[in-house]
Amino acid sequence: MSDNELPNSPHWAVNLGAEYTIPLSDGWGATVRGDGYWQGKSWARVYNLTPYDRLRDWTKGWKAFTIKICTSVSTRGFRDFSEYSTRARS
Repeated sequence: MSDNELPNSPHWAVNLGAEYTIPLSDGWGATVRGDGYWQGKSWARVYNLTPYDRLRDWTKGWKAFTIKICTSVSTRGFRDFSEYSTRARS
């Protein structure tokens, strides 16, 4: 077992994300965001027995749409941030 790979330790994992905010009128803003994750093959146990211990590569993605409101509450410059969002998984 000295030459075996560690379990749940893929050689590669990639995480990507992108976000874009669209300013709207009167302190409103809309944000669109997407994220993705990919992980390469790995082993489930230290024995590295093919095909029993082999874990396949996998991919996961997320999408989100958020609307933010920024309103002034007092004359001292305090600002209240309220956020409304929807999230969908793919």
